[in-house]
Amino acid sequence: MATPGTRVRLSAYERGIAEALVQGWNYEPLAARELVVEYIKVIRRLGGYEPCTHYAALIDRAKRAGHTPSMWIQRIVDIEQGEAMDRGIGEEQSRHYLQSK
Repeated sequence: MATPGTRVRLSAYERGIAEALVQGWNYEPLAARELVVEYIKVIRRLGGYEPCTHYAALIDRAKRAGHTPSMWIQRIVDIEQGEAMDRGIGEEQSRHYLQSK
């Protein structure tokens, strides 16, 4: 998150998320921008593959549920680490085959 007194420059996509929060979730424009800035690391980590309204819904839900950006990032890291350890279905089939003999 930005330090006090600094201003984060939002991309057009990130501004679209803020606009979606205003239009679809009744946020005031400044509050929507602040929410996007608060979750900017999450948004940038996830990439811009979904419609802005999708991320607006996720951010609104996370905020209401008390899920901080750092909690969200940690969950992403945990999932990525699990995927890195997953050797695929071929490994699972081989292990099962060898155990059944």
